[in-house]
Amino acid sequence: MQAELEAYKRQRNKIVQSRTTDPPAFQMALPVNDRGYMPYVTADQQKLMDRITDSYLGRPGHEMERMWEELRANGLAPDQLVRTATYFINLDGEVVSRAVATGSQGSAQLGSTVWTASSV
Repeated sequence: MQAELEAYKRQRNKIVQSRTTDPPAFQMALPVNDRGYMPYVTADQQKLMDRITDSYLGRPGHEMERMWEELRANGLAPDQLVRTATYFINLDGEVVSRAVATGSQGSAQLGSTVWTASSV
């Protein structure tokens, strides 16, 4: 799972580096629970996020609301990721099951937020 995501990120970095302009980075805050875990974004989810955010590059700022609507429609908003994540990851890169990350609770308790930036 992690190998697939890392392979995608390497491929994505090549695409981003080949661009002739520097678009602004898209940032998304992922909630971190009280145990220090945030939802693990899979390679498929990251690919879809990148496809959606890339489609809004160069558009006027007022269209960003549509981007968020599209992310939400695809289950990729931060609160949706917390509710649906099968795996969670901590800041040290340790990937664990939902049960471990939440202490066997049904849902992760929000503790704080960590910002991640995609290479858009």
